[in-house]
Amino acid sequence: MKFTDVPYEAFGDRGDFVRPAIVIHELPSPALRLQACRDATTGIATALNITPKRSIHFGAPVHLAFGITRPAAQRHAQARLLLTNGGDVPLVYCN
Repeated sequence: MKFTDVPYEAFGDRGDFVRPAIVIHELPSPALRLQACRDATTGIATALNITPKRSIHFGAPVHLAFGITRPAAQRHAQARLLLTNGGDVPLVYCN
């Protein structure tokens, strides 16, 4: 599923405005977030050339889905991504 055009109502210094969602937690429904986590698992597995053990969970660090310990994730070349919580994964990994 493509998530690039899902609107997100943001609030900031400029006031309220609508922009496309950027990360998983900005998607409007639990069903969309769950699907995005599944899609991101595949996208990250492909990008990093690693095999997932399970799907990325919304509130857990990405490295857990790949069976990687936190210390190993911290040493990995893509540590920033692996240490990111599932809800904060950029939607670019979902498409």
